[in-house]
Amino acid sequence: MELESIDKRCKATKPNTERCKGWAMSGKEFCFTHDPEVKEEREVANKRGGLAPKVHFEPLPEANLKTPNDVVILIEETINKVRAGEMSTQIATCIGHLAGQLIKAIELASLDQRISIVEKVVLSR
Repeated sequence: MELESIDKRCKATKPNTERCKGWAMSGKEFCFTHDPEVKEEREVANKRGGLAPKVHFEPLPEANLKTPNDVVILIEETINKVRAGEMSTQIATCIGHLAGQLIKAIELASLDQRISIVEKVVLSR
């Protein structure tokens, strides 16, 4: 009994000479994107994808985010909007990422202020 190849990655090579990182289709050497045998199916799928209805959301109001508590409130609102279907998960993911960065920046700014105060006290003695 011959063992099937363990490497199930697509055998295609991209124009930059890098190998495709997609998984090969079952029983095939190529992924859906690179398999020449499914060219027509791929074209139909691409057309369907382009015709899919786009979901548009109203612009969100500006958020005043000065404290970690403000960011917690923003995250809570974002979670509730996603759960209610009022916000896409893509937008929520972006907000979550930016909120994490903002929390770090607020903490660093606060720490910098505290260090400045301590330095003034130490230098004044």
